[in-house]
Amino acid sequence: MSRQPSPISTHLKPFLQRNAPVLLGLLLVWNMLLAIALVGRFQPRVPPPDQAEEPASSPTADSLAQPFLNALPVAGREGGNVLDNRRYTFRLPMPQEAVAAIWHNGRPILTQIADTAGTYKFDLRLRHGENELAVSVWRKDQSLIYRDRWNISITSALVEKLSRSMDRGSRHHPEMALTFDGGSVAEGAVEILNILWSRGITTTLFLTGQFIEKNPRLVLQMLADGHEIANHTYNHPHLTTFADNGLPETLEGADRDFLQGQLFRTDSLFRALTGIPMQPYWRAPYGEINPDILVWAAEAGYRHIHWSPGMDTMDWVSDSTSTLFRSPEAIAERLWEHARKKDGLNGGIVLMHLGTTRTGKPVYTILDALIRDLQKAGYRPVKISQMLENGTFPG
Repeated sequence: MSRQPSPISTHLKPFLQRNAPVLLGLLLVWNMLLAIALVGRFQPRVPPPDQAEEPASSPTADSLAQPFLNALPVAGREGGNVLDNRRYTFRLPMPQEAVAAIWHNGRPILTQIADTAGTYKFDLRLRHGENELAVSVWRKDQSLIYRDRWNISITSALVEKLSRSMDRGSRHHPEMALTFDGGSVAEGAVEILNILWSRGITTTLFLTGQFIEKNPRLVLQMLADGHEIANHTYNHPHLTTFADNGLPETLEGADRDFLQGQLFRTDSLFRALTGIPMQPYWRAPYGEINPDILVWAAEAGYRHIHWSPGMDTMDWVSDSTSTLFRSPEAIAERLWEHARKKDGLNGGIVLMHLGTTRTGKPVYTILDALIRDLQKAGYRPVKISQMLENGTFPG
């Protein structure tokens, strides 16, 4: 008995024969949609927005050949790598679990592990002047992918300004500054403060951190009397080789970190005592400065205030047999010698000290008469900040 064809197959076969091209096209479209869905399902995850700025991919050796091709400063001058701020941004493609290490001027400053494959952004804060940057990237198995080194030059208008040491105000105004340094001793400081107060004089006092630690009540009295307090480092160290060979070469160990640590430590002691920061001025111990030292202090926000040529009173010399020693009367006469010159004491910055180790007649015994005579001659003793505010301080 032969099998008879079903009614469905009888009608389906002619239908398939008539519509074969249409059905074949629909089948192809379905296969394409299915393939796209499967590819999307197994794509790598895109890194978070704060870590990657480009679609995730596994970088190849070619893509890593120029990782800084798109390195751009946050704000820069066209056609150069000289910036007017201290921030620098570059982007680096990294495969998943790669490790990047970044060095600045020979010191490691940052490491980054890539959670996912992608392009990572690094935003660095650089220093004024030349900055040498180096980067290395390793795979998960510690094999090196890429290593590079390059230089970035940073300029700051503020640092440029603060790095100019000032030793005199305007020669066209009868203003002068009787400045005092406070180092390790305070004998005579009370008497000096009393004389200044009685004459209604406020000035700029440069204090070391050790002076602040040893004499907190005196420091508070200085502020109450209206004086401004500036920085004289923490423990009055030598910064150059001048005392040894007469040259302003930076002393070994007296680098940027050392100097800024001295300044910041002193300021922190002053803040802890008074609740306010020191004035943004500093005076180098022994007056030892050079261009590098001035820039390092400027980066910390300090401008160097020297004394005017010939206006170091030498009151710090206690040995009466020294050729540098001057009696109080000789000190006063030396200042009047300057007063008799063409520009007189206009804009002059006089160096004196709050403490003394002299066993004989101290210099402060002539201070009251000196201030009185200066005022009679038309001179107005002021603070360093007043020289700046009144436009009588260059720069």
